[in-house]
Amino acid sequence: WGTGIVVIDATVKTSPVTLYSIGYPGAGTHNTSTTLDGAYILSTDEIGSTAKTLKIWDRATSTKVAEYVGSPTAIVHNVFVRDSMAIMSYYTAGIRVVDISDPTTPVEIGGYDTYPANDISDYDGAWSVYPYFPSGKIIIGDMASGMYVVEVNADGPLPPTPFGAYSDYTSPTQITLNWTDPTQKADGSPLTNFKLHIYRGNTYIAEVDSG
Repeated sequence: WGTGIVVIDATVKTSPVTLYSIGYPGAGTHNTSTTLDGAYILSTDEIGSTAKTLKIWDRATSTKVAEYVGSPTAIVHNVFVRDSMAIMSYYTAGIRVVDISDPTTPVEIGGYDTYPANDISDYDGAWSVYPYFPSGKIIIGDMASGMYVVEVNADGPLPPTPFGAYSDYTSPTQITLNWTDPTQKADGSPLTNFKLHIYRGNTYIAEVDSG
């Protein structure tokens, strides 16, 4: 809460001992988790002047090794680690799932927007997630619209990225979309011969061949 991350040895439950802290400018650490081997700390910043992103730290050196921006405008909230995935609630951007097989290079492999109206910087939408059911399903609690149950589909494609939209404002019924086609599925296998479906909100607009 404004001071960064504090690491505590709680081996003796009645006498916890502070080991060290990781401070950084504008810190607003709200929640942390670790990789399964404990070598890396994942932190989320909900307040402060720092970017409201997922940050990954090398525990041995207290250095930041990676940062994941799930949305340029929404605020990250809670992150949980399951196997090699970081699963986080991202308020108005919904849920985001990141592959952290290599914690220094996090890769987004999925997500579900429970608050499709916008990604404004606000404390609304997906407040938290629970990813530890034996079935693999994940519960999302959205403050505005209720509960969602989702699952990560390893056969699904990685998202087109980077993605951009442009309008010259002289043709109000036209917009130019640009993206780079994904080449892999979420499990790392090759992705070929696919189509992209384009929606505006919930309205289906067009189908485009890959390439």
